[in-house]
Amino acid sequence: MAVLAAIGSTTACSGSDSCMEEATAAWRVASTGGEDHPSVSAVAADGAGGLFLLTAPQPGLTAADDFTVERYRATDGSLLWRRRLDGIPGPQVAATPAGEIAVPRGVLSPGQSLVTLLDADGSTRWETDLTGDLLGSWIAATSVSDDGTVYVAGSYAAPGDPATEAWEHGFLVARLDGSTGAPLWVRTFGNESAYTDDQSTGIAVDADANVTFVGFARGSSDFDGHVLEPDGAFAVNLRSDDGTVLWAVRPDDWTGLLPMVLPTTVPAIGTGAGGSVVLAGTKYDERDQLVSTLTALGPSGEPMWSRAITGSIAATAVTIDPPTGDVVLTGAIYGRSDLAGDGSACAPPTFERPRTCGDLRAATGVPPPPSGGCSETQSEWRPFLAGYSFADGLPTGTSWFVPADKSAIATDITRAPDGLALSVIELRENGPNSSDLLFVADPVSTGTMTAPSSRTRPPRAR
Repeated sequence: MAVLAAIGSTTACSGSDSCMEEATAAWRVASTGGEDHPSVSAVAADGAGGLFLLTAPQPGLTAADDFTVERYRATDGSLLWRRRLDGIPGPQVAATPAGEIAVPRGVLSPGQSLVTLLDADGSTRWETDLTGDLLGSWIAATSVSDDGTVYVAGSYAAPGDPATEAWEHGFLVARLDGSTGAPLWVRTFGNESAYTDDQSTGIAVDADANVTFVGFARGSSDFDGHVLEPDGAFAVNLRSDDGTVLWAVRPDDWTGLLPMVLPTTVPAIGTGAGGSVVLAGTKYDERDQLVSTLTALGPSGEPMWSRAITGSIAATAVTIDPPTGDVVLTGAIYGRSDLAGDGSACAPPTFERPRTCGDLRAATGVPPPPSGGCSETQSEWRPFLAGYSFADGLPTGTSWFVPADKSAIATDITRAPDGLALSVIELRENGPNSSDLLFVADPVSTGTMTAPSSRTRPPRAR
């Protein structure tokens, strides 16, 4: 039975009703990396029964210049190995069917942009430096196709016009040989912007091996003649054999979609030639209220549907549930929110405590609203799960909240056999934050959560 598929229809809420079920974790483990103030916490499922957790501290808050990669057994959460790597990792990692993981990372000194493939036992298989002449390049995300080919997305800065001493900023996409790491092609796309926060934030490869990457640009961008206007999130689809751009789009409701909570792209499963993608992101509206957007694009980049999720919620990651093709969204919720998009309001049981603007940034990665105002008291953040039909974006059932003793946010999600795995950053009032790996098993028909069973399904490597 697919995750979320057994849940009843979402109903309108009023008063103190929460309209949310409790998603009890089959197991939950704390990262042994010992990272203080983690700001990157990513998860990936491989095809060999493992789950990877990548945890990195927030730059500037600690003296650490390395991060942790851990591999756990998906059935019970037991640690298989742990490895530390130099540098700062990208926020999206991908695992292979053979139990390897492709890790994007940047090393500040001597200034390298690396992709490292770790074997199933944690040893280094290969390492590729994509820096070249692109000074300041940054590899943010990796994705792996079914044949083990590795795709990466990032951003770069390079010297521009010597007369003006201006720098060129843009986006980088590459295809690497899965056995050796050798670049098969590398594409760069410049944009008319002096902003250094322009960035690629996610990449995915579909069943037909077409590649889609997403990001954010303040200036106009030219992707092989597909020119996108300034200020907002974008999606670009390329042919995998040579990197030719097939389409590039910025839907209207992505204007101003900031990389506060990073947009994430995931291929739809079994949606036809060329593949389709679903993306999620969060921004502030004209009233300084958070709005999360969930959007599906067809094989040619045409909008299929878009759903605005309003209220006290921040979407951080999205995945596809292979048995059903449904979309599963996660992030954090701290109050009543319209998850169904029908005017109803759902919220987890929660409590309140004094909170500052700094708490908001630490909890979600979301800067304070443009007005600079934060309420004196806010509810605690809770990770959530919500399912949507890929066909029309309608909710597939009741949403779920993940119980926590402290304020916490789900930062990433992946589908594993018999359940969903989430990486969660938990906020501690007195002491450093922690990073956890949490496994939510498939629900049974009663809507309760069960421990993982012996059933297997094709895992999806992100």
